[in-house]
Amino acid sequence: MDISRVSLYIFSLMRSIPESPLGNKHTLKKQDWLVTLIYEG
Repeated sequence: MDISRVSLYIFSLMRSIPESPLGNKHTLKKQDWLVTLIYEG
């Protein structure tokens, strides 16, 4: 799998989530975890 493609997909997905009623703080924490997971491999 292409990492850049996966990260782009995750960012586009996460970008649409903050507008939902779930709340920004939880989404940002999840996003930080995913970014860390991607870049640390």
